[in-house]
Amino acid sequence: DQALFYIQRPARSTSEIVWKILKESGKRPGHKAALGLLAGIISDTGRFKRASPEAFAAASELLAAGGFDYEEALEALSLPPDLSQRIAVLKAASRSRFERQGDWLVAWTTVNSFEGSACMALKEMGADVALVAGMHGGKVRISGRSSREAARRGLNLAEVLSRTAKEFGGEGGGHRSAAAMEAAGDPAAILDACRKKVASSLLWEPEL
Repeated sequence: DQALFYIQRPARSTSEIVWKILKESGKRPGHKAALGLLAGIISDTGRFKRASPEAFAAASELLAAGGFDYEEALEALSLPPDLSQRIAVLKAASRSRFERQGDWLVAWTTVNSFEGSACMALKEMGADVALVAGMHGGKVRISGRSSREAARRGLNLAEVLSRTAKEFGGEGGGHRSAAAMEAAGDPAAILDACRKKVASSLLWEPEL
């Protein structure tokens, strides 16, 4: 009975939603909190490549609220990865597989941790779409990343991973080009289901 529900139209980052809630409740974040929220916006929007006018407005307000400049926010995102993260990414790359779907390259792999970092690495290596699976607490967690061109072509990773998660009794979501899901089951089977949906979306031709 005391649950609090907050309904927000689609935003480009979770940080935008948190910032709006803080403003509406009259709360003013401190330096570290504002810096963290801005770093979240920068990260989720691909350094503003996928930003909306609302995201730019929130970023400007957070700069003023936190009393820091944009360079400091970028530095917060530029910390070098630790050794365990680098090892996980290299292992993911070494065991990765890929296939060509038309003019698109789809890569997938498994790791024990750092799925998001492994996704970004595969994308930077040339994949248009990267899918990485890992096990966490008995559940399969899959992260997905795609190029902006693939998203423009019609691929929506949030929809792909959300649909797959429901098929396996889990949950998923995110953005068109960056999403994640978690469900119970066989990692290979869930990863394969995601891969097939990605392929179908990339090869779909709209009716003229």
